[in-house]
Amino acid sequence: MLRSADTKLTIGIAKASASHEEIDAYPVDEFIYLLKGSGTLTCADGTVTKLKTGDAVSIPKGWKGVWDSPHGYTDFFAAYPTPQ
Repeated sequence: MLRSADTKLTIGIAKASASHEEIDAYPVDEFIYLLKGSGTLTCADGTVTKLKTGDAVSIPKGWKGVWDSPHGYTDFFAAYPTPQ
């Protein structure tokens, strides 16, 4: 994992096992590129985004919804906690 000198920007590769997470307010702005696996983001407004290996998504700080990954995933990410 790499962090900027001010420790705000974080870039790295993460591996996660199967998960279901209800998110009230995503804590950072984040770019995610799936290297392996799959997942589904269901926004509080009902919008569904299905992700598979090779897909990318940006999640804004404050996003509300559900993240499901029944089999887990590995991703490349870049996260930055911008002010709201």
